[in-house]
Amino acid sequence: FYAMQATSLMKRYILDNVDENDIPEEVKMCCCELAENIFKAEQDGGTQGVSSESVGGWSKSYESSDIRRRNADRAVHDIVYKWLSGTGLLYRGVR
Repeated sequence: FYAMQATSLMKRYILDNVDENDIPEEVKMCCCELAENIFKAEQDGGTQGVSSESVGGWSKSYESSDIRRRNADRAVHDIVYKWLSGTGLLYRGVR
């Protein structure tokens, strides 16, 4: 389930630059890390978005959904570029 979601996210970046019959190791590793990231975000759903907490007089502050979405998008971008930046798979020009 998470691997399919990770693959969908990766396809936004790599388009059709990967041969389905010969998948590079970097793509596999990127997919694994993205799947772990998605899983962790889902598991942390209850505490996600808490920006600060206080104990005395108990107070809790939350991030906006836009900020959470931007942080999630940035995490995906960082993972994809970490694994695929030197492979040529992110090239969007004409070959």
